[in-house]
Amino acid sequence: AGMAAVDGLAAELGAYHPYHTARSYFLTELGRNDEAAVALSEAIGMIPEGPERRLLADRLASLRS
Repeated sequence: AGMAAVDGLAAELGAYHPYHTARSYFLTELGRNDEAAVALSEAIGMIPEGPERRLLADRLASLRS
């Protein structure tokens, strides 16, 4: 039920990287790591180079290992 609510916000918030970052976190908590990696990749693609992008890239690498 919770993920359905988060996914329901995609049309409204999908253009913002924090939405995808939060979605990735929730998916990770549910053990849906492949989907979490996709969401995190989307977030990373929206962020310019810098510390936040590096942090999310490190988190993505952890999901994929």
